[in-house]
Amino acid sequence: SVAGGIPIIRVIKEELVEIRYYPENVTNRQNFWLMHHCINEQKNKTKWLHYHALDERLFSPTGKRVIDILKEYENYGGVSVAWEFFNSNGHINRPDGLVTDNFTTSLSDCDYHIKTIIQPQFAIVTIDNPHNFKFVAGKHAVDENLNIVTTAWNPGRYSFNKLKLHHYVTMSREEFDIKMDKGLLDHADTGNVRRSYAEEQWNSLHNKNLNFKENTDLLKYSKIIKQSIMNRYQHKKELLRYINH
Repeated sequence: SVAGGIPIIRVIKEELVEIRYYPENVTNRQNFWLMHHCINEQKNKTKWLHYHALDERLFSPTGKRVIDILKEYENYGGVSVAWEFFNSNGHINRPDGLVTDNFTTSLSDCDYHIKTIIQPQFAIVTIDNPHNFKFVAGKHAVDENLNIVTTAWNPGRYSFNKLKLHHYVTMSREEFDIKMDKGLLDHADTGNVRRSYAEEQWNSLHNKNLNFKENTDLLKYSKIIKQSIMNRYQHKKELLRYINH
């Protein structure tokens, strides 16, 4: 992600990234239209597709590559991945360094929410949210244990032994406030106002009565990630301050 209008470093020529530009005045409902457009565009181009938010990290706790784990699910429309929420770790201001290093206090999602990795060739549309999808006849999403998942929740069957998603919901208080003040998608008619649920969300992830834990699942990758970042920006180190990894 970038800040301050600094352009994304493009690696299109290596065929690693494709950039799509859409109107800035897209409403929350039109966001789903963009997802549908993407599904159709990628049907004959992409084997697997995941709508990945900038505050999420998808990985396999087994240490294997996600793409290798997904080979086990090629007969299904998609794989619904369980996630864990992370809070601020006591940071008021945005800290330097990796998100995965700075935020290690997690709480399992009490609502049992999922995010679904889909095969575009089998997917049709989202089902009123960005978490699960309608598929062609005979196909459906399953969780990592092959249980059928038909909604944005998977209560009672929540596990992340093969696939897992870390959701860094708040990060620091500074970053959280910046995100919550960008309520344009929620309030397209009234402008960019603060999201009404901001304090409720903050408090829900800092409630001392909940069972938080120290989560170091991704710390073992810190060294290789940092080296990769430095290699990427070795000739453009001035951009590092704009990029939140």
